[in-house]
Amino acid sequence: MTRPAKLETYKCGDCKAKTSLFIERCDDTDQFYYEKKVGDKIHEDDVPMHDGSEHHSYCPDWQGDSTYWHKYEREWSVDYIDDIECPHCGGVAGRLINGSFQIKHGRNSHHAKKERMRYATQGMDKKQANKFYEESIAASKERVKTGEQHYAKMVPNLKQMEAQGKIKRLSPEAREQSRDGLKQANIHMTKDGTIGKAPRKKR
Repeated sequence: MTRPAKLETYKCGDCKAKTSLFIERCDDTDQFYYEKKVGDKIHEDDVPMHDGSEHHSYCPDWQGDSTYWHKYEREWSVDYIDDIECPHCGGVAGRLINGSFQIKHGRNSHHAKKERMRYATQGMDKKQANKFYEESIAASKERVKTGEQHYAKMVPNLKQMEAQGKIKRLSPEAREQSRDGLKQANIHMTKDGTIGKAPRKKR
Protein backbone atom coordinates (compact mmCIF):
# COMPACT_ATOMS: atom_id res chain seq x y z
CA MET A 1 0.00 0.00 0.00
CA THR A 2 1.96 2.98 -1.21
CA ARG A 3 -0.73 5.67 -1.28
CA PRO A 4 -0.89 8.07 1.68
CA ALA A 5 -3.71 7.57 4.13
CA LYS A 6 -6.32 10.23 4.82
CA LEU A 7 -7.23 11.05 8.38
CA GLU A 8 -10.99 11.42 8.77
CA THR A 9 -13.15 12.32 11.78
CA TYR A 10 -16.63 10.84 12.27
CA LYS A 11 -19.36 11.90 14.69
CA CYS A 12 -22.05 9.56 15.92
CA GLY A 13 -25.64 10.79 15.51
CA ASP A 14 -26.78 8.95 18.66
CA CYS A 15 -24.11 9.31 21.35
CA LYS A 16 -22.36 12.32 19.72
CA ALA A 17 -18.93 10.66 20.21
CA LYS A 18 -16.17 11.53 17.75
CA THR A 19 -13.88 8.92 16.19
CA SER A 20 -10.78 9.57 14.08
CA LEU A 21 -9.28 6.93 11.82
CA PHE A 22 -7.27 6.49 8.63
CA ILE A 23 -8.97 5.81 5.31
CA GLU A 24 -6.72 3.94 2.89
CA ARG A 25 -7.06 2.77 -0.68
CA CYS A 26 -5.95 -0.59 -2.06
CA ASP A 27 -3.64 -0.35 -5.07
CA ASP A 28 -4.84 -3.69 -6.44
CA THR A 29 -8.63 -3.26 -6.22
CA ASP A 30 -8.97 0.55 -5.90
CA GLN A 31 -11.39 0.00 -3.02
CA PHE A 32 -11.38 2.06 0.17
CA TYR A 33 -10.96 0.51 3.61
CA TYR A 34 -10.24 1.25 7.25
CA GLU A 35 -9.14 -0.83 10.20
CA LYS A 36 -12.14 -1.63 12.40
CA LYS A 37 -11.63 -2.75 15.98
CA VAL A 38 -13.61 -5.92 16.66
CA GLY A 39 -14.24 -7.98 19.78
CA ASP A 40 -12.73 -7.57 23.22
CA LYS A 41 -9.05 -7.00 23.82
CA ILE A 42 -6.99 -10.06 24.76
CA HIS A 43 -3.74 -10.57 26.63
CA GLU A 44 -0.56 -10.68 24.54
CA ASP A 45 0.01 -14.30 25.59
CA ASP A 46 -3.31 -15.26 23.98
CA VAL A 47 -2.72 -13.49 20.64
CA PRO A 48 -2.92 -16.19 17.92
CA MET A 49 -0.23 -16.65 15.33
CA HIS A 50 -0.83 -14.60 12.19
CA ASP A 51 -1.97 -16.77 9.31
CA GLY A 52 -0.50 -14.54 6.59
CA SER A 53 -3.81 -12.86 5.74
CA GLU A 54 -3.71 -9.09 5.27
CA HIS A 55 -7.41 -8.65 6.06
CA HIS A 56 -7.01 -8.72 9.84
CA SER A 57 -4.30 -7.99 12.34
CA TYR A 58 -3.58 -7.67 16.06
CA CYS A 59 -2.04 -4.57 17.62
CA PRO A 60 -1.32 -3.53 21.22
CA ASP A 61 -3.60 -1.13 23.07
CA TRP A 62 -1.32 1.90 22.70
CA GLN A 63 -3.75 4.20 24.58
CA GLY A 64 -4.07 1.83 27.55
CA ASP A 65 -2.27 -1.28 28.76
CA SER A 66 0.00 -2.38 25.90
CA THR A 67 0.10 -5.94 27.25
CA TYR A 68 -3.44 -6.29 25.90
CA TRP A 69 -4.07 -6.42 22.16
CA HIS A 70 -7.02 -5.54 19.93
CA LYS A 71 -8.08 -7.32 16.77
CA TYR A 72 -8.62 -5.17 13.68
CA GLU A 73 -10.46 -6.20 10.53
CA ARG A 74 -10.69 -4.29 7.29
CA GLU A 75 -13.99 -2.75 6.33
CA TRP A 76 -14.13 -2.38 2.53
CA SER A 77 -16.15 -0.03 0.35
CA VAL A 78 -16.26 0.68 -3.39
CA ASP A 79 -17.16 4.31 -2.66
CA TYR A 80 -15.41 6.65 -0.26
CA ILE A 81 -16.38 5.86 3.33
CA ASP A 82 -18.80 8.54 4.57
CA ASP A 83 -20.38 6.52 7.40
CA ILE A 84 -18.95 4.03 9.87
CA GLU A 85 -20.29 2.03 12.78
CA CYS A 86 -19.73 3.97 16.00
CA PRO A 87 -17.23 2.02 18.15
CA HIS A 88 -18.88 3.39 21.32
CA CYS A 89 -22.61 2.69 20.88
CA GLY A 90 -22.91 0.88 17.54
CA GLY A 91 -24.86 3.68 15.91
CA VAL A 92 -24.10 5.39 12.62
CA ALA A 93 -21.27 7.94 12.64
CA GLY A 94 -21.04 10.34 9.72
CA ARG A 95 -17.94 11.96 8.31
CA LEU A 96 -17.55 15.29 10.08
CA ILE A 97 -15.16 17.17 7.79
CA ASN A 98 -15.17 16.90 4.00
CA GLY A 99 -11.81 17.00 2.26
CA SER A 100 -9.66 16.69 5.37
CA PHE A 101 -5.96 17.06 4.82
CA GLN A 102 -3.76 14.15 3.80
CA ILE A 103 -0.84 13.07 5.94
CA LYS A 104 1.91 10.60 5.29
CA HIS A 105 2.51 7.77 7.70
CA GLY A 106 4.64 8.84 10.65
CA ARG A 107 7.29 6.59 12.13
CA ASN A 108 5.11 5.70 15.14
CA SER A 109 1.75 5.67 13.39
CA HIS A 110 -0.47 2.61 13.54
CA HIS A 111 0.19 1.93 9.85
CA ALA A 112 3.98 2.19 10.25
CA LYS A 113 4.08 -0.10 13.29
CA LYS A 114 1.87 -2.64 11.54
CA GLU A 115 4.07 -2.53 8.43
CA ARG A 116 7.25 -3.07 10.50
CA MET A 117 5.59 -6.04 12.20
CA ARG A 118 4.59 -7.49 8.81
CA TYR A 119 8.07 -6.93 7.35
CA ALA A 120 9.73 -8.63 10.36
CA THR A 121 7.68 -11.80 9.89
CA GLN A 122 7.11 -11.89 6.11
CA GLY A 123 9.91 -9.80 4.59
CA MET A 124 9.47 -7.76 1.42
CA ASP A 125 6.18 -7.75 -0.40
CA LYS A 126 6.04 -8.04 -4.20
CA LYS A 127 6.26 -4.30 -4.88
CA GLN A 128 9.19 -3.79 -2.51
CA ALA A 129 11.06 -6.73 -4.02
CA ASN A 130 10.46 -5.54 -7.60
CA LYS A 131 11.65 -2.04 -6.70
CA PHE A 132 14.80 -3.47 -5.08
CA TYR A 133 15.58 -5.62 -8.14
CA GLU A 134 14.98 -2.75 -10.56
CA GLU A 135 17.25 -0.39 -8.62
CA SER A 136 19.95 -3.04 -8.30
CA ILE A 137 19.84 -3.88 -12.02
CA ALA A 138 19.94 -0.19 -12.98
CA ALA A 139 22.91 0.39 -10.66
CA SER A 140 24.77 -2.61 -12.12
CA LYS A 141 24.21 -1.35 -15.70
CA GLU A 142 25.47 2.09 -14.70
CA ARG A 143 28.63 0.58 -13.19
CA VAL A 144 29.24 -1.38 -16.39
CA LYS A 145 28.99 1.82 -18.47
CA THR A 146 31.33 3.82 -16.23
CA GLY A 147 33.77 0.97 -15.61
CA GLU A 148 33.27 1.18 -11.86
CA GLN A 149 32.62 -1.70 -9.52
CA HIS A 150 29.18 -2.26 -8.02
CA TYR A 151 30.70 -3.69 -4.86
CA ALA A 152 34.25 -2.37 -4.52
CA LYS A 153 36.73 -3.57 -1.92
CA MET A 154 37.36 -0.90 0.68
CA VAL A 155 41.03 -0.36 1.52
CA PRO A 156 41.48 2.09 4.42
CA ASN A 157 44.14 4.80 4.11
CA LEU A 158 45.93 4.19 7.41
CA LYS A 159 48.35 7.11 7.01
CA GLN A 160 45.50 9.55 6.44
CA MET A 161 43.53 8.15 9.37
CA GLU A 162 46.59 8.43 11.60
CA ALA A 163 47.12 12.06 10.54
CA GLN A 164 43.46 12.80 11.37
CA GLY A 165 43.86 11.26 14.82
CA LYS A 166 41.33 8.49 14.19
CA ILE A 167 43.90 5.74 14.83
CA LYS A 168 47.17 5.60 16.75
CA ARG A 169 50.31 3.70 15.78
CA LEU A 170 51.42 1.23 18.44
CA SER A 171 54.95 1.25 19.77
CA PRO A 172 57.10 -1.89 19.28
CA GLU A 173 56.59 -2.78 22.96
CA ALA A 174 52.80 -2.37 22.71
CA ARG A 175 52.69 -4.48 19.52
CA GLU A 176 54.65 -7.25 21.25
CA GLN A 177 52.32 -7.19 24.27
CA SER A 178 49.26 -7.31 22.01
CA ARG A 179 50.72 -10.22 20.05
CA ASP A 180 51.49 -12.16 23.25
CA GLY A 181 47.99 -11.49 24.57
CA LEU A 182 46.43 -12.91 21.41
CA LYS A 183 48.63 -15.99 21.61
CA GLN A 184 47.63 -16.65 25.22
CA ALA A 185 43.95 -16.18 24.40
CA ASN A 186 44.37 -18.57 21.47
CA ILE A 187 45.91 -21.21 23.71
CA HIS A 188 43.17 -20.92 26.35
CA MET A 189 40.26 -20.82 23.91
CA THR A 190 41.33 -23.58 21.53
CA LYS A 191 43.04 -26.90 21.86
CA ASP A 192 46.81 -26.32 21.74
CA GLY A 193 46.35 -22.97 19.99
CA THR A 194 45.10 -23.87 16.52
CA ILE A 195 43.90 -20.44 15.35
CA GLY A 196 45.94 -19.25 12.39
CA LYS A 197 47.53 -22.65 11.72
CA ALA A 198 47.12 -24.49 8.46
CA PRO A 199 44.70 -27.46 8.57
CA ARG A 200 46.19 -30.90 8.95
CA LYS A 201 46.50 -32.99 5.83
CA LYS A 202 44.09 -35.85 5.50
CA ARG A 203 45.69 -39.22 5.82
